[in-house]
Amino acid sequence: GGMIAPGVGVSLGALSASASQLPVVSLCAPKKAIGKNTIDCMQSGIVFGNAAMVDGMVQRFKEELGEVASVVATGGYSNSIIEHCKEDIIHDDALLLYGLKAIYNKNKDRNKKAGELPLFSFSLLLFIFFLLMIQQVCSRINVEI
Repeated sequence: GGMIAPGVGVSLGALSASASQLPVVSLCAPKKAIGKNTIDCMQSGIVFGNAAMVDGMVQRFKEELGEVASVVATGGYSNSIIEHCKEDIIHDDALLLYGLKAIYNKNKDRNKKAGELPLFSFSLLLFIFFLLMIQQVCSRINVEI
């Protein structure tokens, strides 16, 4: 369970693409939440707005669960956002890769009796790994995939 919301890259791209007068801006936090110019206002909305959304959703999840749960942010622009969150959030960029390795190891052990490497599983994991690497590179140069 969880939630689905537009990502930072989608929001940033939509602002400049949908409003002809708004420029493309970098993902940097301005010095203050209340911007004094267009760029600071856009950056404040994206960075502090997303951080506030994350904080708000974590608070709602805590209320619904009735207990405190660990919150982990991973991938994309997560590090740029969670440093401005008020909630305690663990950052782990490699979390998905740990999961993929666990799946690989589980399948490898299952096929040990046959004495062969599960080629399909290994190929699939490599494909997913390369997709993740492409996504990381694209996110660093502000390209949506």
